[in-house]
Amino acid sequence: MPFLFKQKSFDFIVSEQLPFAPSGHGDALYVYFEKQNMTTQQVIRHLRNQFGLTRLTLGIAGLKDKKALTRQRITIYDSALEKLGGERVFINSLKEIVKVLEVTRHEFPIGMSTPISNQFHIRLRSVGKLSKDEKVHALDFATKTLREWFPNLFGEQRFGIEGRNTDQGHDLMLGRGKRFQSPKEEQFKLQAFASSVFNEYLHQRMQSKQTLIDGDIVTRVEEWQTMLGLYAKDANMVTPIFSKGKSQEFFVPAKVNGDPMPYREEMVATGPVPWWDTIVPLVGTEAGDTEKTFLTEQWLIQDKMKIFREMKIYGLRRPLRVTPSDVWVRYQDDDLLIDFTLPSGSYASVPIRALMRELKIREARSLVRSGKRR
Repeated sequence: MPFLFKQKSFDFIVSEQLPFAPSGHGDALYVYFEKQNMTTQQVIRHLRNQFGLTRLTLGIAGLKDKKALTRQRITIYDSALEKLGGERVFINSLKEIVKVLEVTRHEFPIGMSTPISNQFHIRLRSVGKLSKDEKVHALDFATKTLREWFPNLFGEQRFGIEGRNTDQGHDLMLGRGKRFQSPKEEQFKLQAFASSVFNEYLHQRMQSKQTLIDGDIVTRVEEWQTMLGLYAKDANMVTPIFSKGKSQEFFVPAKVNGDPMPYREEMVATGPVPWWDTIVPLVGTEAGDTEKTFLTEQWLIQDKMKIFREMKIYGLRRPLRVTPSDVWVRYQDDDLLIDFTLPSGSYASVPIRALMRELKIREARSLVRSGKRR
């Protein structure tokens, strides 16, 4: 293969992008910081241990990779700052483990539902000297590939070594295996299992080659946590729906949230991340029948979903595909530098690893052709 991915932490740089500009005033302190070879949870744990804070006191909009150089924000209200000794004490504590880049304020904090995006800067390191033709072909192919949509899979890092997190979450759901002392750890294991179920559903949908079927619950990727609609294939229309549930394992939408609108290409189908209170398509539609069969095969039925309710883990819909924006590919010597932006929750490692596989296939084919010519 002509390139290697993620050899060093600074080969993978992530910068969080807010959907608004902080005003510079207000009751919420915003600290933009840079970390390296450290998880976001480790930063939170440091602050909680030092100040005795509850998890909900601190606002973050996403968990960033450990083996990377990442930049993101953490927020906290003035009322909490006063109890721990003030703004300076809080910032100095952060500086013990991360690099503080900017401090500002806003009227409200951020949270996991804040529709951020993430800007990625990635270096693919060349394993040798590339010819001019090899460089041109790789650059053109990478640019074209990254401007197309890709399956919005959860990254493998979510599932643990050899899928351990997934297996433990599955055992928790079935009521077997050991329970964990930390409720947060149990939540994470259950979420890992549910994420693996989404990946399996997406794999099955990909096999049919159909990106949209009748009855699909669709969204706009940039609004996927707030905008949902039911797709009617014959009319090629989308009816907005409420996403509030009925405190049960799964539910179908009972109310519309507006007038039907024509389907647009920026709307994409979603799949279930099946926690408690998961919205599903209407039974009788192709999407509804497909999901009902799939979830039953996964043993995701009412008596198995109780632990999700007990742990307050609620279901959501996740876009089946996503398209990177702001794609820029160029060379530095023989290394390929790649920039692009993804919405929150999408994994940059998924398109990059797909690109690496394709580059390897193209290289192998090129070697075969060269051998035949000789």
